[in-house]
Amino acid sequence: MQDKRAADLSTEVIDNILNDGFAEVSTIGMFFSDEEVVSMAPYYAAGELVLTLDVEEDVTSIYDYYLTQEGKSDENYEHGIKKFQYSNFRMIDNTDVNSMYLDSRYNGRVHVDLTKVRKNEIVDNAVIKYYYIPTSASDTYEMDAQTRLATESAMASALYDYLHDVERASQKRAQFTRQALAIVPQDPEDLNKDRVSLFPYGA
Repeated sequence: MQDKRAADLSTEVIDNILNDGFAEVSTIGMFFSDEEVVSMAPYYAAGELVLTLDVEEDVTSIYDYYLTQEGKSDENYEHGIKKFQYSNFRMIDNTDVNSMYLDSRYNGRVHVDLTKVRKNEIVDNAVIKYYYIPTSASDTYEMDAQTRLATESAMASALYDYLHDVERASQKRAQFTRQALAIVPQDPEDLNKDRVSLFPYGA
C-alpha cells in the first residue's frame, strides 16, 4: 500500500483492510484453491476411526475429496496412488460413500469413517481440495500477474474505504473492475471435470 496514510495504521487495522480486499476479490469469482493432505496413521494408532476434519482456511467450497493408499504399483495406479473417491450419487471404485462425506452445514468440514472403507482396507491419507478466500493470516497464496494487479486494486479500494477517501476508493474500485473483467477464470489443473451420471445404470 503506497499511500503514506497507511503507515500510521495499526497491524489490526491493516489486517482488516487486507481481509476486506480479499473478500472483494472473491465477489467476481476469482477464487483461490489449495489442498490439505491429512495422514490417517495417528487416527488408526489412537483407535479413532470416526473423525471430522476441518480446513483452517476460509473455504467457499470443496471441489474434490478422497482417501488414498500410497506406494501402489505405478502400472496400475497413477503415481502409485490408489484413490477412494466419492460421489453424492453412487459409489465409485466400489467404496462405501459413507466412509467420507461433506458436512451439510460447514463449507470446510469433511467427515471420515474409516470403519466403512471397502473391505476394511487401511488408507494412508485423506485429501481435501478446496476453493477459499485468503486472509491476512494466510501463509502463502499464488496468483498470476493479472490477478495480482486486480488484487492490489481491490486492496487499495478497501484502504480508501477505511480512510473515507470516497473519490480514490471509487477510482480504485473501477480500476479493479476493469482488470477483473479481463481475467478469464481458470479451474485448478486437478479439477475433475467428469460428472457422475445421475442415471449410471440407465434411465
